[in-house]
Amino acid sequence: MIQFLCPIIIWLMMTGFFTAVCYAFSDSIELLKKLHGVPCDRCYYFTGHEQLKCAVHPCTALTEAAMDCPDFVQATPRPISPHKS
Repeated sequence: MIQFLCPIIIWLMMTGFFTAVCYAFSDSIELLKKLHGVPCDRCYYFTGHEQLKCAVHPCTALTEAAMDCPDFVQATPRPISPHKS
């Protein structure tokens, strides 16, 4: 009896594992799509520095809370300058 039950239990566990992995993957894809809509990197007040990302709302910069930022101002593209050694 156990020789028939063990393969079935193993098959069910593997199916559950792969189903959980697929759900986690799809959830992460949805989260990435949502976070790519955050407009912080196109805002005038965005500094790009790790310590102070935004001059107006530093705690919510680059998070989901910044999706509808009332202080968003479209920035002009910054010129790329080489680093001075």
